[in-house]
Amino acid sequence: MQVQGIAKLLSNLDVSLDLQQPLVLFGDNHWRRNSFGPGDSILVALMIFAPSSTAGNSYLATLTATYKEAGETTYSQETHTIGFLVRGWIDIVIYDISVDPSPAGPGSTVTISGSLLNRGVTAAMFTNITIRPEPLLFVSSDSVSYMGQVDPNAPAPFSVSAEIEPSTPDGRYDATLIVYYQDDLHMNQQVATRVQFDVSSSVTQTLTTVGPSGLVGSILAYAEYLVGLLILIVIIFFVVRVRRGRRHDTTTQAFYAFPCQVRTARYRRTFIATLHRNFVANSRLSIFMRSLEP
Repeated sequence: MQVQGIAKLLSNLDVSLDLQQPLVLFGDNHWRRNSFGPGDSILVALMIFAPSSTAGNSYLATLTATYKEAGETTYSQETHTIGFLVRGWIDIVIYDISVDPSPAGPGSTVTISGSLLNRGVTAAMFTNITIRPEPLLFVSSDSVSYMGQVDPNAPAPFSVSAEIEPSTPDGRYDATLIVYYQDDLHMNQQVATRVQFDVSSSVTQTLTTVGPSGLVGSILAYAEYLVGLLILIVIIFFVVRVRRGRRHDTTTQAFYAFPCQVRTARYRRTFIATLHRNFVANSRLSIFMRSLEP
């Protein structure tokens, strides 16, 4: 705050500042000068405490100046009203940052993980974190993570990724994480943090030598066992079919061949009667027996 003399020479100047509750001023609220002329000034740094519940609200302060003008014996007084708008304090930091893989190969995807922490007293709204595009980093939808509301003292984990340009030489590079949010006055704010990551072509060569990994690698590793199991199932299937076919042929030949061995008419009629009692439900056997009767 600055109070400046503009026209007359003043004496016994007393300037005071009174704040509206619940605002609190730290330090003295009175400033005195024995003589105060045109061009003189009082410059004061004010430290005012505002509870978190006052964020986004406006308050009034009263500035009062009491003085004597040159040649006067009585005091004069001026009163001025000052308006205050209390803003919520938001302090966003990124910590516990990790890079995976480390080092990363050219043309691979690098993932940056960490946590956001609001060290202030007011929630950050509509928060999102993104990887800033770089010549060596290709960003995509996976490079942005929407966090929403980040409350004070409530860590919010995040994970974003980008693709490294395939022709990137080996070395250490910087990526920039930018946090965008709105404060309690709906004004856009941002915080930037730089993260280092390593690139090594030996990682890509190692992956190529070792071969595929993950789900594809697991399938290829068990492929020969799966093929062997399939062949065994096919063999068992054909063996069962062949045995069933042979059993059916043997039974049919027995029914048709045995009566031909019966020599006399008496044995033939007895055999036919026995077959008729046992297999009367079978239409094929019934037709066969009727054809054998004399």
